[in-house]
Amino acid sequence: MTRVILKYAASIILILIALGTLGFALSPMGRAIGLVGVAMLVLLAIWCGGLVWFLHFRQRASPVARRWVAVVLLAFLPLLIAAWSNLHRLENFIEHRDWLTYESDHFVFHYAPAYSRQSEIAAYAARHDAAFEYNCNYLGVTLNNKVSFYVYDELAEGFAVPEWNEISADDDQSVGHEMTHIIAFHIAGERQKIKLIDEGVATWLNHSRRVTDHHQAAWEYIQEHDLFPLAELAHNKTFRRQRLQPYYPAASFVGYLIENYGLDAFRQLWTANAKYPEIYTTLEDFGGIQYFPFIPGERAHFTATVREIYSRPLGELDAEWRTWLEERYGQQR
Repeated sequence: MTRVILKYAASIILILIALGTLGFALSPMGRAIGLVGVAMLVLLAIWCGGLVWFLHFRQRASPVARRWVAVVLLAFLPLLIAAWSNLHRLENFIEHRDWLTYESDHFVFHYAPAYSRQSEIAAYAARHDAAFEYNCNYLGVTLNNKVSFYVYDELAEGFAVPEWNEISADDDQSVGHEMTHIIAFHIAGERQKIKLIDEGVATWLNHSRRVTDHHQAAWEYIQEHDLFPLAELAHNKTFRRQRLQPYYPAASFVGYLIENYGLDAFRQLWTANAKYPEIYTTLEDFGGIQYFPFIPGERAHFTATVREIYSRPLGELDAEWRTWLEERYGQQR
């Protein structure tokens, strides 16, 4: 019996490790789970233990006990799945339940009672409303629901959760970046799979006070760094591997496409790659795509859609864009 218990205990631990890894991979922005998530994993471990007992030792219990255990096991799992699917909402509520709010035309701002710039929140909201209206109009998107915006004095890295219409950001972050992730999400109603255009459009419309010419910033980046070809940057791991992530080149390329080939073509490109199945992306992230030859891969899918929509290969558009930057800014060297 000891051997059986140890064997199934080991199985439970492996299941929990696999679920925790999957939960981390699928959580918004790949953020680690908090205490609520850990509690859910503990409950799942208890459920797994109950299932092991039911499968192997149920004959030792009375029929009534077996019936009730079976009912609890069956009812508990869907409840846990529902809770896990709303894990971020639960953790968000617990973390911010005592925060204050300020509502503007397009946002509901949340900030801590000790937030140091409470007196500036109205002006902060007005800047975001103006940028939001401009970006929606630019991308041809209409949003009816207000965005929940959690404002921090200091936050290492801002992020957006488009599926939940939610932003968390440092109050010094550029006004438009995170909101554009949410606005662009509504072009297709799906999260964008290609960072090159996802971060590109968010940076192109970030309303930065520090960088006013994204094309020039991209050209300077190219002079200072060895920028990979865009066909390689279309692979998300390559995009992240660039020593300084190429947000400004991505922004410039997106802006170049929209300015020279029109918004409709860009929206088609966005939609085609946002609709790329999430399960394919997950398999690719975990290195399992080679076992499924019918999955084209994010980069191959992206380059194919570029050729289909723009009637030319990505490499040709890449060279054209770089030449344009050189002609426009090269004389400044």
